Amino acid sequence: MAGIGFTLRKLARRDDLMGPVSGLAYAAFVTSGPWIITVAAIAAINLLAARDSAGQELMLVRTLIIYNFAFSLALTGPFTAVATRFLSDQIFARDARPAPAALFAGLAGSSLIQAPFVMALYLFVADISAPLAVLAIFNYFTVSAIWCAAVFLSALKDYRTVALAFVAGMIGAVILADRLLGEGAIGIFGGFAAGCALTLFILIARILAEYPYTLQQWGGLWLSFRRFGDLAIAGLAYNLAIWSDKWVMWFAPERILPPFNLPSYPLYDGAMFYAQLLLIPAMAVFVVSIETLFYARYRNFYEDIQNHAPLRTIRANHAALIDAVKGGARTLVVLQLALAALAILLSAALAGPLAMHAEQLGMFRFGALGAAFHGLFLFATIVLAYLDLRRQVMWLYLLFLALNAGLTALTLIPGFAWYGYGYFAAALLSFLAAATMMRRAVRNLPYLTFIGNNPAIRDTSRAHAAE
Repeated sequence: MAGIGFTLRKLARRDDLMGPVSGLAYAAFVTSGPWIITVAAIAAINLLAARDSAGQELMLVRTLIIYNFAFSLALTGPFTAVATRFLSDQIFARDARPAPAALFAGLAGSSLIQAPFVMALYLFVADISAPLAVLAIFNYFTVSAIWCAAVFLSALKDYRTVALAFVAGMIGAVILADRLLGEGAIGIFGGFAAGCALTLFILIARILAEYPYTLQQWGGLWLSFRRFGDLAIAGLAYNLAIWSDKWVMWFAPERILPPFNLPSYPLYDGAMFYAQLLLIPAMAVFVVSIETLFYARYRNFYEDIQNHAPLRTIRANHAALIDAVKGGARTLVVLQLALAALAILLSAALAGPLAMHAEQLGMFRFGALGAAFHGLFLFATIVLAYLDLRRQVMWLYLLFLALNAGLTALTLIPGFAWYGYGYFAAALLSFLAAATMMRRAVRNLPYLTFIGNNPAIRDTSRAHAAE
């Protein structure tokens, strides 16, 4: 995200009141656009449910939205992780010609792999009408394509179009769903699906305008899967981890198993969706301010090494990089904990505007604490990814997955009062593990650069081991 981050940083430094606000707002849509659409759509449906009697129809629509976003995010994880690395390498090499082919290869590949799952889910498991099943499948592939297209947004400098795509889709989805309320579930969900399709159309059109190349080097993305298998596992593990606590809670005693045979726990899902909105300001600040400074120091460090700079210059660059990491960590700690404290203190007052029930407040408060450490965990793992410690990132994401699923399952034993604690504890423990790895890696960066991550030394070591 550093590419668009530099553009947004210039906007945020504009000498007027709206400069910083605009920069952070655009960054929020660039980093979290699909998530914002999800939560906005669910919030709008909750408000529609509050003034309409078709509660069962709205519950069905809300469940379909949650299922589509949850499973499409998880199953596109390997593609988005590898595509991010592939695109970054191409941009670093100043050769973005394979980007359009990589986009369509990713869309086609992820869709083919997910097709059996989504078709079985909606055609055989879910007890819904055939037209609604077809519409749900169409929306699933649309949302999955949005996740894939979002990878290419990091290299775009046209942040206005990026934000417009998500805002237009969000507004269109809510308006159409409201207008088609009388048509039941198929009308409401059809309006939402049309809004998502509009977002995807704008994003792909802008990406192709940014990369006006013929389709070439189709195999580039797939070759990257062979090189970066650990990234594919990491992408899958992290996206599974985000939803694992919610999936576990779908088996809680208080869950809902409606006639359409798709279990969910709306009270827990809604509380956690709102709590995890606290990740958005942190990610926006990270892209606009923290990552750009870190990337500049990071690039100076490696460019001077490539240019055979003297040892004192390398050490000075290393010290500057450490200062950037420390400063970014302090900023995020203060921001995340302040947002969590504010959300907890105002939770009762927010319940009305957010249409939350009193039973959700405890989950929301645990979720706010969890989101604070979740954001810090992401910061640490992104730094590790920059340092090309892919295997460590993979294990950290697998740890987060195991902790979030396992600790959430344990909260089912003491019962309702503990719901949400599993996510908070998992995020806290995962952050502590990631912070420890990050601190060690940043301090030992010269060793990692010249020894630990040096391909020539690794290959020599393997040859000696084989002998």
